[in-house]
Amino acid sequence: MSMAFGAIEVPGEANPLTQANLFHVLRAASSAEPAQVQTGTKQLQTWERAQGFYPLLQTVFVDTSLPFPVRYLAVIQLKNGVDKYWRKTATKYASLPHSHPRLRP
Repeated sequence: MSMAFGAIEVPGEANPLTQANLFHVLRAASSAEPAQVQTGTKQLQTWERAQGFYPLLQTVFVDTSLPFPVRYLAVIQLKNGVDKYWRKTATKYASLPHSHPRLRP
């Protein structure tokens, strides 16, 4: 997946969750530029409860053609989502059952 690099400056509702957009946002969030990190992080927080977010993170992580920092951030986001939403001890948040069957070990 080859894409131009630049910050995404639109609200979450105007930025649909697609594999290409997720890659772009993960790349921004793993940047050395603080403004891009902030923008990317906000978008990831907007998407974290969206249907299909976690399976897309898994898709990004397993794609070895993508840059390591992007893949690493994808797996960290996936791990944090599991801790936050799916663990039995995660009583503060509602489960996201729509993603469970699509995620594979």
